[in-house]
Amino acid sequence: MRFPTSFNRSVRVPGDYLSNVLSRVLTEVERGEKKFFRSSIGGLVGATLEIQLIPEGEVSSLIFSFNYGRFMIAIASLFLLFIFIPLCFFMLLNSHVMHLIVPTVIAGLVSALIIIYYIGHKIDCFLIELDNILLGLESEYAREKMSRDKARWESSPKNVDDLYRRLCEKYVKTWGSTYILEYKIKEYRGQGLTRDEAIRKISEEEGIF
Repeated sequence: MRFPTSFNRSVRVPGDYLSNVLSRVLTEVERGEKKFFRSSIGGLVGATLEIQLIPEGEVSSLIFSFNYGRFMIAIASLFLLFIFIPLCFFMLLNSHVMHLIVPTVIAGLVSALIIIYYIGHKIDCFLIELDNILLGLESEYAREKMSRDKARWESSPKNVDDLYRRLCEKYVKTWGSTYILEYKIKEYRGQGLTRDEAIRKISEEEGIF
C-alpha cells in the first residue's frame, strides 16, 4: 500500500479513550461535533493525512483520507524544470545543446523517482507505527476492561452452574451443540480469565443474567 487514498479501520476501543491517545501523536481538528486528526507525512513534498474518528460504543471507526497536493506539486515542478523546459530549449536550438539536455532530463527523472520512493516509504513507516500504537491500545484497554469486569463479578456473585446450564441450552438450541460455547470459554481462559469468569462474560454477552 504505497500511496493509499482512503481506507477504514476499526479499533476495539471507545471513542473518548482513543481520542485521548490520538491527540498526543496527531494534531486534533474539530469540526462541529465531528472529530478529526491530521498529520503531515514527508515534509514539504509529502502528503497530508486526515483521520476521522467515529465512536461506536465499545468500538471506534477510523476513516483515513490522504491528500497528495504537495507531492503532486513537487513532481510537477521537477517535470517542468528538468524535462519540459530543457526539451523546449532543445526544440528551439535543435541539437546544439543536446549534450546538456540529456543529463538534465535524466537528473529530473532520477529526482522524481527518489521523491516517489521517499514519500512512499514515509507513508508505509507512518502507517506501520500508527498500527502498532492502535494494537497496543487495544491490548491495554482489554486488560483494563478485564480488571474492571473481574472486580464487578467479585462484588456481585452469581450461580455460575446455572448460567452455564442456560448457556448450554441456548447454544444447543441455536447451534446444535455446545462446541462453540466451549471454544469461547477456551478463548477467554487464554486471555487470563478463569472458567467461571469466562462463563460470566459469555453469559453477559448473550444477555443471560
